[in-house]
Amino acid sequence: MRNFKIEIMFCGLNYFGMQIQSNKPTVAGEIENALLKIFNTHITLIYAGRCDARVSAYKMVANFLADTSLNETNIKNAINFYLKDDIRVLNCEEVDLNFNSRTNVKSKTYEYRFYTNKIKLPLFFETFEEGTSLNFSLMKRAKKLLVGTHDFSSFSSAKTDKENKVRTIFDIKILRKKIDGVFHYKIQVCGNGFLYNMVRIIAGTLIEVGKNKLSLDMVKNMINFPNSAAKKRCMPPEGLFLMDVKY
Repeated sequence: MRNFKIEIMFCGLNYFGMQIQSNKPTVAGEIENALLKIFNTHITLIYAGRCDARVSAYKMVANFLADTSLNETNIKNAINFYLKDDIRVLNCEEVDLNFNSRTNVKSKTYEYRFYTNKIKLPLFFETFEEGTSLNFSLMKRAKKLLVGTHDFSSFSSAKTDKENKVRTIFDIKILRKKIDGVFHYKIQVCGNGFLYNMVRIIAGTLIEVGKNKLSLDMVKNMINFPNSAAKKRCMPPEGLFLMDVKY
């Protein structure tokens, strides 16, 4: 038996996340179907995180066990042959049998993208935020409050199934670029793990700060008095990308 680690890029707009669901298309489901055609037996895919429906990834990491003599290049090419164009295996390598793409994760980096404008622009993939200006300096002050180890109950969906909601955020960056009069934003969040909808709620919180609808004291209270039922803004999934996974 051999253990293969693969790096996957996918556009998630047509999928209900990574995790296999009955009668719904998922990224893991598509890859497992490809593996079944290659190896003529069911192979379970282990992956670094579930990802919400319609979330995309530049680098999702997964691994699977297979009894085969095929080399890594042939396996990568064979998987891609059976996949749709919106999912691609970029790299495949054999790793130690003890490697587990979920439990061995040291950090993940997500990026939330959006633009601000008076009207929605049809050719932009990012999330649309109505308006033309955000308090950028205030957003950068607010993001510093989130860095560190905290109970992130206030930044998770009430549907989360994790009892322990303590996570460590290593870094948050907010980037802004003006193109043809339109401000495009990227909120990059690196941490040791994330709760359900956590990055999308962090993005929504920072945007509300930028719109002067949330104060810095309110953000502090969300951290100091964690409450999963607290009122919060969760941004749409289309703007979220998994950028990197470190081991």
